[in-house]
Amino acid sequence: MQITRSIQADHTAQRTRLLVSLVFCVMVALPALFGSSSAPQAQSQTAGVLLQSSLDNAAAITAPGVGIAGSTTLTADDFVSGQQGNAAYFSDGSRRVIFPAASGDGTTQNIDLDQGEIEFWYRPDTAAATDDVRRTLIVVGNIYNPPNLVLEESDRLALTLTDAGFTSYGTAADYRAPLWQADEWVHIRATWDRSQAGDALALYLNGTRVDEPGAGGGWNLGSATAIGDIFVGTSNATGDFSAAGVMDELVIRDAPGSPTPPDTPPTAMAAPTATPTTPAPPPTGGGITDPDLIVTPAPLELPAVGVPFTDPVFGTTLRRVSGSSDSGGFASQEYSQLQAFSPDNTYLLLTGSEGYHVRRVADLSLVASLDTRGWNAARWYDANRIIHFDSNADATLRVQLTDVTTGATATSFTFPAPFARIATSQSADELSRDSRWLGGLGRDENGSGIIFTLDTVAGTLGAQLPIADLYAGPCEPDPTWGAVEPDWVGVSPLGNYLVVQWTREGTTRCSGLETFDIQTGAFVGRPYAGRQHGDLGVDTDGSEFFMTFELSSPQDPNRPALGLRRLPGDLPVSEPEYLRVLDWGNTEHISCQGPRGVCLITAGRIDDDPRTPFEGEVFLQYTDGGVVRLAHHRSSSCGYWVQPRASIAEDGRYAIFASDWGRQLDCDSNGFLGRGDPYIIDLASSQTDPPDDPPDNQPDNPPDNPPAAVENVYLPLLLR
Repeated sequence: MQITRSIQADHTAQRTRLLVSLVFCVMVALPALFGSSSAPQAQSQTAGVLLQSSLDNAAAITAPGVGIAGSTTLTADDFVSGQQGNAAYFSDGSRRVIFPAASGDGTTQNIDLDQGEIEFWYRPDTAAATDDVRRTLIVVGNIYNPPNLVLEESDRLALTLTDAGFTSYGTAADYRAPLWQADEWVHIRATWDRSQAGDALALYLNGTRVDEPGAGGGWNLGSATAIGDIFVGTSNATGDFSAAGVMDELVIRDAPGSPTPPDTPPTAMAAPTATPTTPAPPPTGGGITDPDLIVTPAPLELPAVGVPFTDPVFGTTLRRVSGSSDSGGFASQEYSQLQAFSPDNTYLLLTGSEGYHVRRVADLSLVASLDTRGWNAARWYDANRIIHFDSNADATLRVQLTDVTTGATATSFTFPAPFARIATSQSADELSRDSRWLGGLGRDENGSGIIFTLDTVAGTLGAQLPIADLYAGPCEPDPTWGAVEPDWVGVSPLGNYLVVQWTREGTTRCSGLETFDIQTGAFVGRPYAGRQHGDLGVDTDGSEFFMTFELSSPQDPNRPALGLRRLPGDLPVSEPEYLRVLDWGNTEHISCQGPRGVCLITAGRIDDDPRTPFEGEVFLQYTDGGVVRLAHHRSSSCGYWVQPRASIAEDGRYAIFASDWGRQLDCDSNGFLGRGDPYIIDLASSQTDPPDDPPDNQPDNPPDNPPAAVENVYLPLLLR
């Protein structure tokens, strides 16, 4: 079973660590200080929503955003930090939330029992599959007297509908499947449709289906009025079978894959009062190099899939990769810090509502021979192979290689004890550029974390840092949160260092961004004391760096800036090299996965009439200070999967970003999952002769190992 990353809440309380804009340059609150893994954010209100509650406080229950008001026994102390704002903590059966299934006269309802879907975030107190204790998440009706609908986890995550004749229709994940660890956020979605002769019920975890397809429909549960109530966090009004965890952002819809809302522009912000600006004429080479020009997106209809088109403002060529969003699903490249393109640009690794999948870049056709259900943290290893961890289905942790051309999967390394499973979100950062070194966070059978590096060529472990040992030694537990874990674990691009981004800011050990010897695990330095989103890259002089969004700069202390921090870092922390002052809202994602000396930046979009340069754009930022602005991404960014999260190919020929083309599908201004598609920017028309560039610092590879990357081929250097 594959559990995709996510969110990093772009990665732990959304790994993206974005700075997003409020009206006129005020930051939206950053993710909770020590939140979840980078699972995707939840979907949100759109056409077809019957009930929506943020579960932030009692008022969110007695006056939900959508639907009939409910009631709760939760006290103020039971509302804790959540995925979005606050969330409801069901510590025992005395804590519960109750919504009516329908109004007394039946004119309105909070749920449709014939078809629909429920989704929410869940942070359990205990790991899945550790016991058979019944933990009910949602119950519609009387659990002891059907008809009812029950979503629960005991020895498996299960969705069951039972009619008045005690005939049950159900689906479930595998027995004792290790779906989650204690205190890790997961996104749960359950769907049902009685009209389906087969596959009428489904369960999704973090956007990936976890049950076995095949269950048929045909039930008759009667009307919502007759059912009574919807119980959240417990099974009934007496508090039986508590969820024993935190639940957040509850949404109930009237159908699986709810209808698409009208095609209207975003209305979250008022029209600008600034003097309108004139769009720049299309540049001859493709791209804009003026960093001060404010450009307005030109009207551009939703493109057809696979048909090249030109951004009228920037003159660059793009293609829409899929039409998944048009049929109720979504597709996207995985993340800005991950390489979407195979080293030779033949294939494209994607994720989405159907899990991991691979397409051919030339014609965007699907590689149909791959079974990706058991993949965790998939990445390109070489031109034809994808490296990934196994499914976490048992207590043996394996690294595997899947050949895209044949579909064959082989185990390349089996971890010794005490390693049992992989922490997927924390272990999904890129390999070294020669694919030799891999970093991650493993867990033993008790769930304790072990930071590690793996030499994939030699088949040997390098650094091994049990988190418990760190807190028994150089690291002081946080006074509030205790022994905090990493947000992400990776290796430096040239394989020189183990790099750990902690969820705690500061200059004490186990805080900020730390580097370690890749072989021994000896502490080396601290490039960064924060935890904002960023990416690791290589400069033209062969030095390694971390580029991030600094909260201020000497040029303008009131605005953010792109900053460069050299590896391995100093003590207590390195000072940044400031590259460019930006405006609030233009600091979303960074990808340094391409050629040396350049990163691809995704800027936020406020509305269709920009006030600042770079707004709503994807652009190249060079380490010498130059820029090339490539395209308007045209995404509402209203949810994680439609945050553009752009990434650049290894040789710089292609860039890729996700977009809903301003349609705001399955999300609203709160910023939930969303439905969109990937778009490729082809920079081949700007091809130049590459400058002399020393090869990456990599060992001599045996024939079966990945080849060295080709650097600096397609970037439009002539425009700078």
